[in-house]
Amino acid sequence: DQIEALSRPLTLTEVEDAIRDLPGGKSPEADGLSNLYYKKYASTLAPHLLETFHQAMERGTLPTEMLLATIVTLPKPAKPTDSYKN
Repeated sequence: DQIEALSRPLTLTEVEDAIRDLPGGKSPEADGLSNLYYKKYASTLAPHLLETFHQAMERGTLPTEMLLATIVTLPKPAKPTDSYKN
């Protein structure tokens, strides 16, 4: 049953699998850490992430730090950088 599967606590294996499946070549998130960093240190980070996710499930919300984002504009070559149409 889907509801039961979504309601059960995450496992360490699921967190490790999710880290392993992160795409490469992406820009770092708001924390400044790239997917490569998470992959390289998965065995150290996964237990801490698992605990964070368990706490989020108990509280019904993610930590504020996990809700932040950084938006960066990337100008197109040979286009004016002061135009929003770039």
